[in-house]
Amino acid sequence: MPRLVSCLRCMATAADAAAAAAELQQLLGIPKETEEQLHARLSLLVKQQPVMLFMKGKRDAPFCRFSKAVLQLLQQQGVKQFGTFDVFDDEAVREGLKKFSDWPTYPQLYVNGELVGGLDVLKAMVEDGSFKGALPASAFEDAQ
Repeated sequence: MPRLVSCLRCMATAADAAAAAAELQQLLGIPKETEEQLHARLSLLVKQQPVMLFMKGKRDAPFCRFSKAVLQLLQQQGVKQFGTFDVFDDEAVREGLKKFSDWPTYPQLYVNGELVGGLDVLKAMVEDGSFKGALPASAFEDAQ
C-alpha cells in the first residue's frame, strides 16, 4: 500500500507529465528504455501519420512562438491532415528525436517518416514553391 500511495503522490505533485512518468517508472522499478528501443519507438512515431509535427505544446495550445508559427503556416497552406506530438510529454522523445534526426530544435516536421525541417526550412519551401509538393495529397483533404 505505501508504494501505491507514493505513486499517487508522485502523479499528483509532479510539475509535468514527463516528470511524473519518469518518477513513476522509477518507483515501480521499470527499467529505462534502451537506445535501441527508443530508436525503434521514434521510427514508429515519425511515421504515425504521413505528416507529423513534433512541437512544444499542443495543437490548440502551442507553447512557443516557433511551434505556433508552424501551425499557422500549415493552416495557411491548406494542410488539414497531420499528427502532432508534444515533446514536453516525453523527455526521452524530446531528447532522443534530436539525435535521431540530427536536428537540435523544435518544432520538427516529418513527411512519410523523413525530416523536412523546422520553421525556417518550411518558410523557405513556401517561398520557393516546393512546400505543397513535398506533402502527400491526403494532407490537404478534409477528415473522413
